Amino acid sequence: MAALAALVGLGAMIFIGRRLSWGPVDKLPKNWADIGVNVWWVLPLALAVLPLFVWLDRSRSLPALILVLSGCGILVASYTSVAPTVVSGLFPTRVRATGVSLVYNAAITIFGGFAPAILSWFTAAAAGSVLAPAWYVALAAVTAIITIGFKRRQPAAREA
Repeated sequence: MAALAALVGLGAMIFIGRRLSWGPVDKLPKNWADIGVNVWWVLPLALAVLPLFVWLDRSRSLPALILVLSGCGILVASYTSVAPTVVSGLFPTRVRATGVSLVYNAAITIFGGFAPAILSWFTAAAAGSVLAPAWYVALAAVTAIITIGFKRRQPAAREA
């Protein structure tokens, strides 16, 4: 029952986080949207996930579990709700559907499909540490920050 309560809190925070994150991004100029995604959504995720998991490991209580999952839910939801806009902006319209689908499916295959194996390896390498999922999320967030930082700045292409 405790896990169900935590998951309901997670689902509610994802729902709320996605609705709240669109407003600020829509107000940013298009060329600043990727910087906004880095500063306001990915960076807090990278910085907050490890302390949240450390607190959860030390407290080991239902309120802590609900708060940690809710906090992670807001951080992940706010990033994943605006990421498609940034990714679709990487491709010209004539190849946008193909480009986005290839990037999305490659990322899901690598980071989602291999997540159990990678987390098992992280856990074994860290002598059974329960912080392995936090390190995985932090490393994925840092990867996103670096990747978006290398995004080529280019003027908007004229549509034919």
